[in-house]
Amino acid sequence: KKIKELQVDEEVKPIITAALDLFEYADDIQKKDFLIIAKMIDEGKSEEEIINASRKLDDTKGMVLDKKYEIVMNLLLPYADENGVEYKTF
Repeated sequence: KKIKELQVDEEVKPIITAALDLFEYADDIQKKDFLIIAKMIDEGKSEEEIINASRKLDDTKGMVLDKKYEIVMNLLLPYADENGVEYKTF
C-alpha cells in the first residue's frame, strides 16, 4: 500500500509498476495456491500428489513469477548503477 502511495517521476515509474506487478502476483500465489497445497497436506494426500501439485505450480505460475522478477531486475539494477545505489544480489 505504501509503495502505491509514493510520488514517482517518469524515470522510476516503470520500476515501481513492474515491482508491484511482481509482488501482487507473488502475493496471490501465497494466498491461494500455497493454501491449496497446504490443504492437501492437512487432508493427508500422498506425497506424490503433493509433489505433483507443487511441480505443476512451479512449472506454470513459477515460470511467470521468474519472468516478472527478471523484468524488475532488468529495470532496477541499471537504475541503481546510474544513481550510485549500493546493493547486493544473491
